[in-house]
Amino acid sequence: MRTFSGEDGVHRLYNANGDVRAGPNEIPVYRPAGGQNKWLYHEDTGEVELRANGETVATFDDPEDVFADPPAYPATEKDVSDFSEWTTIKRPALPSRIERSMVDVIAVTDDGLAVLEPSGDRTPITELLTESDDEKTMSSEISVDDLQR
Repeated sequence: MRTFSGEDGVHRLYNANGDVRAGPNEIPVYRPAGGQNKWLYHEDTGEVELRANGETVATFDDPEDVFADPPAYPATEKDVSDFSEWTTIKRPALPSRIERSMVDVIAVTDDGLAVLEPSGDRTPITELLTESDDEKTMSSEISVDDLQR
């Protein structure tokens, strides 16, 4: 989580892969098109808020409720007749739903960059690299630009 600028005690949640599917039947949910959705966590109340285009479009008393109640969202598939006016909602990366095995953690060490494995072991990035798409062999020196490809 990172602090949401300008609001004390409010943290922005990163978007996870995939879209929100709510309820026992995992129904796709929608918000008005345009802009990005922003998930915010209010540490004083424990609420999770969904903002889109600068406006609050849904709030949840508990983070797990994000996936529980399709009518809490602006629309579901059955409500949408013109999909050009609506967009799916990216899932929030809720800390309670992230398992260590789901993410790669890059550690900056005295010896360079390494992937911190779930076991606690560190694997140097250079051991994970293979020849790049243009068949050039990467040197043992690696930069942030190399990681952004």
